[in-house]
Amino acid sequence: MKLASSVVRNWGELDLPLRISAAMGLLSGASLPIVYEFILPSFGGAPSIIGLALTIIYPPLALFVTPSIAGFVGTIALLLRPMSVEQRGIVGFIVFIASVPSVFFMLLYAVYLWGPHT
Repeated sequence: MKLASSVVRNWGELDLPLRISAAMGLLSGASLPIVYEFILPSFGGAPSIIGLALTIIYPPLALFVTPSIAGFVGTIALLLRPMSVEQRGIVGFIVFIASVPSVFFMLLYAVYLWGPHT
């Protein structure tokens, strides 16, 4: 109960750019298991979430996985840890920058799925 009240209180203290950063961090971090279970196997990637540690070592996929994890952890820090305005701004910027590639590739994949397949 205390955890939920902390998240609600900290969410209320965030201004719009930090809320957008937090939402992008949650989106990219929460979508990581979905990517591993459903999308990567269709492209010959890691067969399950168990391969996450091995994929972090594999450089092409590490470019996708590591920023997602950083964005997710940063969002949790924004929502749970008391910080000054300056600290929130720095963490929010890092979360935003870390989440942009993941969200961009998710949008590209969605366009690919809805586009014509010839």
